[in-house]
Amino acid sequence: MVKLYMMCCGYRAVWRRRMFWFLLTFFAIAIITISLMSPDNKKIIDVYVIEEHHEALRHWHHLTVVNRMNRTGNMLIHIDAHSDMASPEYVPGFPLFKWPVGEQQLFTLLQRNDVFIQGAGMIGMLDHIMWIYPSWDKTSELDEYSSFFFEIGILTNRSVGERTKVFCECHTPVEIHADEIIAGMESECSYLDETKSISEMEVKIKKEECQLKRRLVFEVIVDELALEVFEKSAWLNKPKNIILDIDEDHFGCERGGTSLENVDVPWSIVERLDVLITDLICAKNPIHEEAGNKLMKDFIAAFVDICQMARQSTTCNISGQEIVDRVKGPFLKQLHLMPRMLCHDRAITVVLLQRIVEVFKRLKYNHLLALAELGFCMNTSPVTFGFSRGNAQFKICHGANTPNNTLVVIHTPDQDEVTRRMSLVRSILEHVTLMQPNVVTLCRSVRDGYTPRHLAKRIEDDIIDFFAQSHEGIKYNVIYDDNLLGGKEGWHGRYKVHVN
Repeated sequence: MVKLYMMCCGYRAVWRRRMFWFLLTFFAIAIITISLMSPDNKKIIDVYVIEEHHEALRHWHHLTVVNRMNRTGNMLIHIDAHSDMASPEYVPGFPLFKWPVGEQQLFTLLQRNDVFIQGAGMIGMLDHIMWIYPSWDKTSELDEYSSFFFEIGILTNRSVGERTKVFCECHTPVEIHADEIIAGMESECSYLDETKSISEMEVKIKKEECQLKRRLVFEVIVDELALEVFEKSAWLNKPKNIILDIDEDHFGCERGGTSLENVDVPWSIVERLDVLITDLICAKNPIHEEAGNKLMKDFIAAFVDICQMARQSTTCNISGQEIVDRVKGPFLKQLHLMPRMLCHDRAITVVLLQRIVEVFKRLKYNHLLALAELGFCMNTSPVTFGFSRGNAQFKICHGANTPNNTLVVIHTPDQDEVTRRMSLVRSILEHVTLMQPNVVTLCRSVRDGYTPRHLAKRIEDDIIDFFAQSHEGIKYNVIYDDNLLGGKEGWHGRYKVHVN
């Protein structure tokens, strides 16, 4: 009897505990669901506006942490001029084909704007990628549509410089059907050797030399064919966890320093100024970035004024020491206001200003005007891996695509072309939003010098306008990242100076 009583009480206790956890889970889900609904009972989907593309992975990861997106099995729809499917570099702490544990491991995935998608695939976040590329890219010789298995692994039996592990990849053509994927017989495998020149970096290998760890489905589609592919896609007709990702450089791509090239600023002088300015200003965040931009633009304006340079003048006859004595005040004041923003103490700061003045004296009026208009910025976002390890640079804001050092296809559209492509992109977005993506990321690619800067605001405003319009059952919540160049206003919201 005692035993039976104890069993009864035990069952009741177990039942109470189970009921407690059931009710707790029920109410937690209810609270989360309510929090994701707007006051008019619409589902809320966040649209993150970011500066550099690898920052997207940070926001995707955050949504998995707060249970608003699955860790695995997600499909990425990537509207971009570039695939961004390069291999990351193995670094200590890198989560080798496993979910990152802690901020530091996540940080190792945020290396560059072209390696974050493969990183997301490595950790299992993505299993299918649709890259929609612009039809203006004729140089890359991409098929209008192609599909293949994209497999990622670790290179075996080879060393690349001092790197202990090197990632490799294999591409196998596939045919995608409703219930199966049929793979071809031939695979192409390679790895990147960054000790070689840009044109020779990709090294072909045999498949057995790559110890494969992860397989993704990768579809490549020209934008003009995207709607047709969507209509026929066996994948998109099934329930799927969608990440929608857009890069503004889908509309055009340029070298950020073109305005300097147009007035024949010698690139050797640009590189010399970059070295000196990087040693002068150690910007650590967007506040430092804009303060440094203002300092340098005012410096140029003061230099022109002191030298009384006219548009036709080619030389400055004032001594370098006299110029420095008259322009150093704002820099020394900044040492007190933001002591961590400048790299050195008063004495070394003055020496660096003297060296910059000597370079300025070699430039013409229109060269200095072009520098002041282009401005100065950090070379990458503060959340980029390596930023705090000495890889951050504050320099002329010419971006990553410099003369003779890029494989990027250059295309500057006119306003009419932007209008036509925007109409096509909005049609693509209409189709994708019917599938209710878990998140949208919109990348500016302005700081790193890809998106044409004179068109960036128009492109972004038109895309944001699409999400601001009424969508049945959905409300899009636009969130501007903390590390945007120029903040919410962007490139056109930065400090401007009048050079006489």
